[in-house]
Amino acid sequence: MLKLCQNCQDILVEEKPGYWVCPSCGSVFAETVKPFPVPEGFDENAGKDSTAMLNMAERSLAQGDYDEAFYAYQTYLENHPESAEAYWGKVLSHFGIRYETEKTAAGEIRRPTLNRMDSKSILQNADYLKALEYADEKQKAVYEKDAKYIAEVQSRYAKMANAAALEKSYDVFISYKATDDQTGQATEDSRIASEIYERLSSLGNLNVFYARVTLNEERAGLAYEPFIYAALNTAKVMILVGTKPEYLTSTWVKNEWKRYLQRMQNDSSRHIIPVLKGMTAAELPADIPAGDARVYEGRKTLLELTDGVLNYTKKGAVADVDEKKAVQLLVENMKQALAQKDFKRVNSEAEKILMNYDAHNGEAFYYKLLAEYEVDKPVRLKDLQTDWTKSNNYRRIMTYGDNALKTRIESIRKLYDTRVAQEKQELYVKAENERLANEAEKNIAKARELIGQYHYGKALDLLVRSVAYHEDAKGLIDLCNTGIEAMKRIGSREDYDGYYFKALEKKNNSLYRQYKTIISANEGLEEPGIDSSQAWIGTITAAIAMAAFMFVIPAGRRYTGVILTSVFTIISSIAMERFIPAVAALATGILNMLFVWAGGSSLDVALIIGFFPAAYVLGLGIVNIVRNINYEKKMHEEFALREQVADFVGEEWEDLRSTYEDVLGEGFLEPLDPTKRKY
Repeated sequence: MLKLCQNCQDILVEEKPGYWVCPSCGSVFAETVKPFPVPEGFDENAGKDSTAMLNMAERSLAQGDYDEAFYAYQTYLENHPESAEAYWGKVLSHFGIRYETEKTAAGEIRRPTLNRMDSKSILQNADYLKALEYADEKQKAVYEKDAKYIAEVQSRYAKMANAAALEKSYDVFISYKATDDQTGQATEDSRIASEIYERLSSLGNLNVFYARVTLNEERAGLAYEPFIYAALNTAKVMILVGTKPEYLTSTWVKNEWKRYLQRMQNDSSRHIIPVLKGMTAAELPADIPAGDARVYEGRKTLLELTDGVLNYTKKGAVADVDEKKAVQLLVENMKQALAQKDFKRVNSEAEKILMNYDAHNGEAFYYKLLAEYEVDKPVRLKDLQTDWTKSNNYRRIMTYGDNALKTRIESIRKLYDTRVAQEKQELYVKAENERLANEAEKNIAKARELIGQYHYGKALDLLVRSVAYHEDAKGLIDLCNTGIEAMKRIGSREDYDGYYFKALEKKNNSLYRQYKTIISANEGLEEPGIDSSQAWIGTITAAIAMAAFMFVIPAGRRYTGVILTSVFTIISSIAMERFIPAVAALATGILNMLFVWAGGSSLDVALIIGFFPAAYVLGLGIVNIVRNINYEKKMHEEFALREQVADFVGEEWEDLRSTYEDVLGEGFLEPLDPTKRKY
């Protein structure tokens, strides 16, 4: 079938499969293909008359599989041509719209985010207009609101993309899977992409879009889509790195190469170069042309890739990079010398680059820095005691090195700064700990002195400040706590009676009250003047004297009666140590004897006088017997209580001694020791 030029109507010539050139006007045309081909494994007949296809479309859209979502919505519309929801889904798929929750002062708002730019506004999109046509009023209001917001984002992104394109157009776009979704670790693809970027960017005449550097360093804090869009629009070559088929079909990697393939359809000057490792070209997604695919084999592949990129971008023939190959060879020599720890050779090779090829070669200064401090691995710079950041080589790296090199050396510098700061902190902590340890030693000595004086509270204040810095502090703190506990229990150790009677009142209140009552009652009790035995002897002899007076004298034996009365009265008085009654009895006895000898009527009166001494000592004896009985009873009762109190004191002392003596020492409790005190 002949194809005609749309401009001059001449017959087109097929330059290569899918591409035609007009021999008259030079116009180039590409074969029209479906913008979104049928995804692999997609069953077009499944769910056409059910909601299954619509559910599939919505699920693909939510997962970021925009091509699959677009095709599913399109398939659904073949049987439901008036579905506003499906037309709106096609719009979302076309522009790569995902809804994200945004926190605002008014609360959380769901905002549409734009992940696929298009030069044509969403407001002019045919599917959007169809969605409005078939939507009800409520749907229409939502669509118009979101579309207006998306159009504003489009406009803003378009300005950013245009500014980015004016600022820098890219020759190469490197697409790769950075992180494994399962492990969260960097992929092998990421490492290969980094090596490709370093190789191509080192040539100096290529602008390379490499997301980790370009977006994270050059465009930090900005929306990425405008810059990705600008890079995809300007790049002449896409290098697609793949080590696993699933990495190439992951959402964002697929989004990049799909969009780039669309641009390739209308521009034959664009090329895609797959760089594979661990997989073959046959495992590439069907859409990706495999003609330029390469198996990654390290340096060899990097050199071949360099030639291919330079040819495709028209940035120089292979011969133009001979000098760069020479530099790269010297760099490889430096790497080998560094691995062998031949630092003189490393420095020599670096000097060759600087003197013969590039006086501002950042990588040469990088290796000179490693040779200067004789480290075979860059990471060992962080362990140096010398401040290598003051080196001229370091300053020249930061001046002439590329972004990747600067990033690498700066990451090591941060590790070095962290280590130096940590060592300074450790020195400070060590010095501070030594100071605190010395202070703790003094505190411990002072605390021991205070403990010896039983000032446990003051000692405890010192010990608490020292517990982290002296091994004896904890034991002494326990001792102080025991001492404080003892002080609270004992009160004043010198108040012997006060402590034991308080303890008695608390632990045996009935005994305490009984003891206090008896002691209080006996305070005014006086001991009888005549003891019990004397009183009994005096009473008995006085009774004999009275008997003699009452029975012997009336019987006519006056002389005998007078003598007996007087003698026993005298004996009674002497027994009770009462000498005045004895003298009185002696005098009355002598007088009565005289009356007996003299006779007469006055004899009866005289005999009556002799009665009184005898009666007096008898009464005195009886009174003292009664007093002694009462006194002994009360003393016995008091003694029994004192015995009980003494038993309590002994038990309390044993409790004190068993509780505190081993910890606080004998001297602490000595004032309360009943064995050293007369109770």
